[in-house]
Amino acid sequence: MDLTALHMATPSIVTDLRPTPTAQLWIVDAYGFAVAGLLLIMGNVGDRIGRRRLLLIGAAGFAVASILAAFAPTSGMLIVSRALLGVAGATLMPSTLSLIRDLFDDDGQRQRAIAIWMASLLTGTALGPLIGAVTIAMFWWGAVFLLAVPIMVLLLIIGPMLLPAGTSKRPTRLDWGSVSLFALAIAGVVYAIKRAASHGVEVPAVAAVIVGTLAGVMFVRRQRRLDEPLLDVGLFHNARFATATATHLGALLALGGLQYLFALYLQLGLGLPPVHAGFWTLPGAALGLLGALLAPILARRLGPRLVIGGMLAIGAAAAAVLTLTTLAGPQTAAAGFALVSLAVGLVTTLTTDHVIAAAPPRRAGMASGITETAAELGIALGVALLGSITTAVQANRTSRPLTADASPEARQAFIEGFHASALVAALILTALATVTLRHLRRPSDHNEEAL
Repeated sequence: MDLTALHMATPSIVTDLRPTPTAQLWIVDAYGFAVAGLLLIMGNVGDRIGRRRLLLIGAAGFAVASILAAFAPTSGMLIVSRALLGVAGATLMPSTLSLIRDLFDDDGQRQRAIAIWMASLLTGTALGPLIGAVTIAMFWWGAVFLLAVPIMVLLLIIGPMLLPAGTSKRPTRLDWGSVSLFALAIAGVVYAIKRAASHGVEVPAVAAVIVGTLAGVMFVRRQRRLDEPLLDVGLFHNARFATATATHLGALLALGGLQYLFALYLQLGLGLPPVHAGFWTLPGAALGLLGALLAPILARRLGPRLVIGGMLAIGAAAAAVLTLTTLAGPQTAAAGFALVSLAVGLVTTLTTDHVIAAAPPRRAGMASGITETAAELGIALGVALLGSITTAVQANRTSRPLTADASPEARQAFIEGFHASALVAALILTALATVTLRHLRRPSDHNEEAL
């Protein structure tokens, strides 16, 4: 909710703080990339000091960072506050997923618990725009960050009473060299995407890609040599684990980018007031939640591979529908985005279960960290990639900025950029459907060795 409520606050932030287009993307993305860079670390920390303890530490940090973001006086300070929120957020998600593994050993119970967990995530994600819009209408843009504070306080009160400690019997040692290489790999690729969108494919962007790629290669090689790696790359030798992780990341990349652009389309493209725009996000909220809840039922009847592959194909078709949007009204975009939400909600619920079930119990924290890293990195990359594509197309059509009172020319340029991004999302989902149908099988289907 905290992430997507910001989507509705973006126009007000742009009006108040006047960030550059690149800074605007960083305000949204700083959280996601900070989370993605630290989730693997926090999964291991949770195994070591206890998942409940880490969860409570993160809750306190998240509340403090939320207050800092709410009262940030400049776009630079807001970006820093969002990054601090990401640091705190990195402690929360792997802790919750690991605690689910601690609480439910039965496969059926665990699958239902993960479905409820994913439904909670998707509900917050989907309702965030509406809640954010109502909050902005009543107060100011900073209030959207304060929404998280009472929730974190409640967690600090009831968490110690209800949650198990969740400490691993075989905690791994943190390797800061691996941490640095992983963060550098992410930062290099992300910087290259944003730089290329704003300045074209120039030397800095190419250099960033090279640095990020080299850091990624060195990271993988280092993990193979360590007795206690930050990321056990051996997990990816399991085709089920590897395919589910890649599908999880790619599906959320498409959803995260389209969700951000859909919020901008409603407010800046069509000029709808925040509350009206928030109501048009409700179909996506409802179908995303429905997808998460239907996932276990459909998987039992049809098999997870067929369900995941089929829903990815439906999601690709729905993303293609977004290329038909115009300045006439939100109906087409709302329908297309709702179907993408349905598909991704169902897919990510099942891929999460695949990842958790494929990992051995002693790697529960690491597997949770990998799942959440894929999720947060996917969403952040979606905003960076699809947002940058939209920005690049828009800048190529007009030099006029897209604001609440933008000219018809600027609005039309945004629509063309939105169409290009939706087409890219459709292609990504199509590729994922093809890979999933071919490779995502149960261990009994191809006699995989137990990890």
